[in-house]
Amino acid sequence: MPDQPMLPLTEPPDLLRRFVPTAHEACIRTGDLRVRMRTNDPRLLRLADGADHKRGVSEVEWTMVCDPEMSPQLSDPVVLDGETTSFLSSGRACYVAMDYERNELTGFVSAGISDDDWTGMILPAVSKMIEERWQ
Repeated sequence: MPDQPMLPLTEPPDLLRRFVPTAHEACIRTGDLRVRMRTNDPRLLRLADGADHKRGVSEVEWTMVCDPEMSPQLSDPVVLDGETTSFLSSGRACYVAMDYERNELTGFVSAGISDDDWTGMILPAVSKMIEERWQ
């Protein structure tokens, strides 16, 4: 049997969308904290209340990839807390992980969610998750 792979790939697929360009950036205030959010969808920043489009000092770095292939069906947010990480899920339309040691958030959200869902459900849930650790 040959030692060659069955499907030789010159560039492996990026199934987790880790290398999606996140060219849009703004600082979002949540309580007393400033969160620098980077995303591939400028709509998410435009809808963020209190977004400061000047680059400045932030305590938390957030990368949020808007994925057109994810289901837009949201459910109530569920947060799982660990010692150094927390994970937020809102059904199949939103996943966010927080690494408290590195002060980094990484997340994926459906491109099909409504503006109201983003501002009324996801942003408040993520803000609460961040603020609870810094109180």
